[in-house]
Formats: sequence, structure tokens, C-alpha cells
Amino acid sequence: MDISERILETACAEAERTGGRVVTLSVSVGSLSGCHIPSLKTWLEELSRGTAAEGCTVDLLAAEPLARCLGCSRVFAPERDRPACSCGSTVFSLISGQEACLDSFVLEYPDADGPPLGFGPADPDSPGYNVLPADG
Repeated sequence: MDISERILETACAEAERTGGRVVTLSVSVGSLSGCHIPSLKTWLEELSRGTAAEGCTVDLLAAEPLARCLGCSRVFAPERDRPACSCGSTVFSLISGQEACLDSFVLEYPDADGPPLGFGPADPDSPGYNVLPADG
């Protein structure tokens, strides 16, 4: 539930600051993050009641892990039954797959003309708004 709360706090703070309402939340969840995607979606829907995000669409994307081989520096997708690089090395560091990130959100303004506004990281290569605690 803590992750759901952080996601909603981030989007709702901007909505409340600007007088809008959240219409879409886009969240990436790494398969190694420990988050159960259906449960996360349920919690987001439940916790959004009575907030600026009530009734919003929740888009969840499962992010598969990526690793960098410490032997040859290749980036690869480790497999559960064979977590090794094609060079044969089994020494690697995970570079993704453990995150739970609010990638972006869309706000709608009732008195504004035009389409809703989207918010996300300024850098398109950014992993988004990480909502997991720093210790994992």
C-alpha cells in the first residue's frame, strides 16, 4: 500500500497545486520489485477515492529486468533458469527490473480549453518518479 500512496501523493500534489484532476496514471513495475501488479492497481483505485485522482485510468506496465555484465559490459535480460551473459559470465549488476515508477500522469482542468496536460520526467530516458524507498 505504501507504493500506491506515494504514487497518488505525487500526482495529486501537482493536481491540487494547479487546480486540476488526475485522469491517467502510467506506472512501470519491475518484475523483481516485489509488487504484485493486480494488487497495486486495486490499491491505486481504492486509495484514489475522494482525491484528485478518483476515477482515473491506471496504466501499469510490467518491466522485465536488465543487467550489465561485469565481464564484457553487455546489457542483457537475465533469465530465471539461466542468469548469465552470452559471454558465459554470471557476474552482473541489475540496471532495471526492481523499480516501481510513476512514469507520467495526465491532468485535466475543468475550466481550460484544449487537451489535458501530461506530466512526466523532463528527460525521456529518465526512469520516472521512483516511488520505492531508497533501501529497496
